[in-house]
Amino acid sequence: AWVNRFGHQFKALLSLSEVNTSLATQYLIPGNKPAHEHYAINSGIYRLEPKRGESFVKNVGLAKIKNFHSWQRTVSLTYQHERYKFYGIQTKTARLLYPGITFSLTKSNNILQPTQGHNLTMTLTGASTEVGSTVSFVRTRIDYTQLLSLTQDDIFVIRGDYGYVLAHGNSISKYANTIPLS
Repeated sequence: AWVNRFGHQFKALLSLSEVNTSLATQYLIPGNKPAHEHYAINSGIYRLEPKRGESFVKNVGLAKIKNFHSWQRTVSLTYQHERYKFYGIQTKTARLLYPGITFSLTKSNNILQPTQGHNLTMTLTGASTEVGSTVSFVRTRIDYTQLLSLTQDDIFVIRGDYGYVLAHGNSISKYANTIPLS
C-alpha cells in the first residue's frame, strides 16, 4: 500500500500453517531512480514447529534493491534473535548479524497475470562470531519456479529449491545443534 506522495510503500504478510506461523513487514523507500532502485526496512516474527523442534524468531534488517533488465539484486544486512529447541536438548538462544546478497531473474509473458514464465533466485548469506553472532555459518540457496500453461484453463506451477549450510568450516551435520532452526 502507498504510504505517502513520495512513493513510500508498506507491505505486510501474515502466514498461518501447522508448522510455520509468521508476520513479515517491509517498508520501501524509492531510491534515486525509483523505477530501478529501492531501499527496504524489513522486520518479522516467526514461529517454526517442525517435527523435531521448535523456534521463535524476531528479525529486523535493511536492504538495497536494484533492478536491471530482468534481474533484481538485493544487498541486505539483518539482525536476528532466535530461541530454539531440538527435542531432547535444552532451549538455546542465537543472535545473528548477517549480510546477504540475492540475485533474482524473472521472465514471463504477462507481468500481472502470467501463464508462462520462470523465476530463478540465488541467495548467499553468512554470519560470523567475529562480528557479534553466536555462530559462524555460510548459507546458500537456489529457488526455481516454472509456470506452464497447456490450455487457456490451466496453469501448472513447478517449484524446486536447494540449500546448503556450512558451519564452523565443516558440514552442518557435525554442528547441527549449534545452528538455529530458521
